[in-house]
Amino acid sequence: MRPLKRRTNPRTGRTVLGRLAPALLGVDATTPDGHLNPAIAQVPYQLLSALAGTLIEAEDRGAKLAVFVAHTFKTAKTTDALINAITQRLPTS
Repeated sequence: MRPLKRRTNPRTGRTVLGRLAPALLGVDATTPDGHLNPAIAQVPYQLLSALAGTLIEAEDRGAKLAVFVAHTFKTAKTTDALINAITQRLPTS
């Protein structure tokens, strides 16, 4: 496995994934040798980004509860096998 290519914020020196993974999942985004942490390798980045956005919006509005809903559009080109494969990649807790 190759080291993870990272886009580093020049101001903070941290990557977006490096901030999101610990904050939302409680684990580091990378292993000590710079590779992507296998514990989060299957979690889509867009999911982490959307969760972070949900929490930020809830905090901005002073909400005590935030709800995040993920949905899948099923079309003629979408198969049950594809939906199941995506679902299996999502964290369960």
